[in-house]
Amino acid sequence: MSVEIRLSRIDRVYNPGQTLKGVVNVHGRGAPLPHEGISLVAEGQASLQLSAKSVGLFEAFYSSIKPVQLLMHSAELQPPGKLPDGGVDFDFEIELKPALGEKLLESYHGVFINIQYVITVEVRRGMLNKNLKRSIEFIIEAPEPKPPKINSAPFSIVPESLENVRKSALHHVPTFKITGQLDTTICNISLPLTGEVVVEECTATIKSIELQLVRVETCSYNDGMAREATEIQNIQIADGPICHHWPIPIHMVFPRLFTCPTVSTRSFKVDFEVNLVILFSDGHLLTENFPLKLCRASPSLAPPTPTASATAADLNALSAASDPLGAPADPLGGGPSFTVGPVGAPRETPREDDGKMAPNPANALIRKGLNETADDALKLLEQMAGNDVRRKPAPAAAEPEEEEDPLGGNSGGDPLGGLAPPPPPPKKVAAPAPAPAPAPKKAPALDPLKAMMEAQEADPLSRMDLGVDPVDDDGPLGPLG
Repeated sequence: MSVEIRLSRIDRVYNPGQTLKGVVNVHGRGAPLPHEGISLVAEGQASLQLSAKSVGLFEAFYSSIKPVQLLMHSAELQPPGKLPDGGVDFDFEIELKPALGEKLLESYHGVFINIQYVITVEVRRGMLNKNLKRSIEFIIEAPEPKPPKINSAPFSIVPESLENVRKSALHHVPTFKITGQLDTTICNISLPLTGEVVVEECTATIKSIELQLVRVETCSYNDGMAREATEIQNIQIADGPICHHWPIPIHMVFPRLFTCPTVSTRSFKVDFEVNLVILFSDGHLLTENFPLKLCRASPSLAPPTPTASATAADLNALSAASDPLGAPADPLGGGPSFTVGPVGAPRETPREDDGKMAPNPANALIRKGLNETADDALKLLEQMAGNDVRRKPAPAAAEPEEEEDPLGGNSGGDPLGGLAPPPPPPKKVAAPAPAPAPAPKKAPALDPLKAMMEAQEADPLSRMDLGVDPVDDDGPLGPLG
């Protein structure tokens, strides 16, 4: 026996207020299945855990923080009874509404704080049999209606700006100046963190430059607040000796589920920071910290991205201009459309203002292919018939040459150069079609033996070639005696 849960969306991502739909499939595997009822529970909660570094090992082991209930929904799919042989499907729908006094937060998998939404199906089978359970997690994303504000953060790191260095030890610190900026510290979690770093000067050799993303989780308990910072990811943006005055780009993508919009509730808080870490070849470490505020903007408020519409229009116009046949309208008024466009756009053939089919680059290719196919078929018929028939273009009609006026005026007009009516246009006289050339007569075939006999009669000396005496016909050797 098996239980399977299938949701309506492949990515399992839903927003607050939407309806979650799915199917529960229970397969009996060849025998009727008695049960005590089939139930479904959708639950969302934020589980908290204390850090041993912050509160101590004893306090972290014995202290338990009650999880925060964010979503709770239960339903009975089937009362106690017996399932028929084979698989049975149960459809379900869940309206994603938060619990009383709470708010649906985004899914987040941290170290000491976890926000999860799970659907659990349980088939109760009585006292002597083990109950069947199946769980599946779905993801909640809560976009904000307002777009985030851009708040750039320029920075400049010099020896005088260091905090954890004694003033008496500053003369041992190498001279350096590192500048740059983060494009914004209020980041849309769907977009990468961008910026640049520039090493203006540095007397010491820089081994590497890294970017470290850190989560800061704070939990409240009986004795106060427990705050713990842990690393999410670390990426290297430069390695080896760094060129001076050369901008180094910053590009970091926020990982899914390990990051979420900045959360602050009465029970816990989740913040994020990014550290710019500069490691020198002698082992010294330089760190610059930037607090971040993450949020999720609505897809409709995201910055517009270039689509293929403009590019497609340019390609179609260029193809129509380069079409030697002019791409005339389809006489049937139909045909497939090959217009390039963005994904999901309706595939319609563009038309001109007069209702005719617009030039389409694919029509020229189709006509070219049909013409080549017709020419190949004609050549094949000519070879089968044995006739060397060639299609010759009709000769152009000869146009009579106009006589030049010796006085330089209009022909037939006033010889003194006065105004005269224009001459009538010359009439085009079609030249008679040339008569077909007579077929050459074939020479009669000559018999080689007959031709040789005729030549011997004309020249008696040629008979010696046959071994015959030209004077005496008694034989080739003459009379015996």
